[in-house]
Amino acid sequence: MSINTVFIIGAGASKEVGLPIGKELLVEISQLLSYVNEGGDRLLWDALQMHPRRPDNPGEDINAYVPAIKSIRRAIHLESSIDNFIYTHRENEKIALCGKLAIARAILRAEAKSYLWFEYHEEKSEMNFEKLVKKKTWYPLFFEALNKNCNKVEIIERLKSITFIIFNYDRCIEHFLFHSLKKYYELSDTETAKLMECINIYHPFGAVGTLPWANQSDATEYGEILEPEKLLELAKNIKTVTEATDMSVSETSEIRECMRRAECIYFLGFAFHELNMALIKPETPIQLKKCFATTKGFSKDDENFIRAQFDNLFRPRQYSEFYLEKSCYEFFDHFKKSLVF
Repeated sequence: MSINTVFIIGAGASKEVGLPIGKELLVEISQLLSYVNEGGDRLLWDALQMHPRRPDNPGEDINAYVPAIKSIRRAIHLESSIDNFIYTHRENEKIALCGKLAIARAILRAEAKSYLWFEYHEEKSEMNFEKLVKKKTWYPLFFEALNKNCNKVEIIERLKSITFIIFNYDRCIEHFLFHSLKKYYELSDTETAKLMECINIYHPFGAVGTLPWANQSDATEYGEILEPEKLLELAKNIKTVTEATDMSVSETSEIRECMRRAECIYFLGFAFHELNMALIKPETPIQLKKCFATTKGFSKDDENFIRAQFDNLFRPRQYSEFYLEKSCYEFFDHFKKSLVF
């Protein structure tokens, strides 16, 4: 019988397939927002120039956004993440817009360079699963555990018991799962899309659109090269901390309910930022059975801090906890015989 399992995904989980972690994303954003003649991104600047000409922005031109860009580039390297910087300057809508445009552009470019990317429209082109194994990414090991002792019918119930709370803007997990389920069970796109609908997937801070198989209005191919107009539209999907925690417009209530019902929780590549921990915390302590966390790169003192956060999040001393100073790949390799979802 499947158990209610929640995966909380941070940037470290996507790093294994080539996506940037916080500091790396800051460097990319700073470069994208440089002037074009200094190596900045033409598409981003074209989108920014187009924005003031929209009906809801009368009387402005691109020069109104230059101070915001300079503020981001001047101070962004003093922050741990772009989310925190935008939150600190949450009263400045122009900083938010410029930051969101840069995030969307940077993430789509990173998707196109990642180990998960392939030319979907080319005949016989498919995801290179062998490369994912050779590069020691956690995705194939996770899929192996997901399908353990499970046939095409039984996988439906197992997928229904799983929730992903993804604090990244990329669609790596959705992209991988769609194509691995399709390949493994020999399904059509339509059949695979129905399987994907069984999984609860949340992006508290938004994502760079939904993938085409989801049949949503903001459909964006994995790693797609956009026109400026579409980049402007996708930037609306990126949420600030304020937007992500606004109960009236966000998925926070659903996320907290999934956490409340969880029997087992995995923190993968997660940085344990206090704002993010507060976002997922239900009103009543969680009474789960097991909690796993990858802590690669954290000091022992930081691990003690994480334990204190967990005691605040869960009902203390009523669950088993497992901390491993390992990457996501090393974690799944370590538990490859014992993980059951």
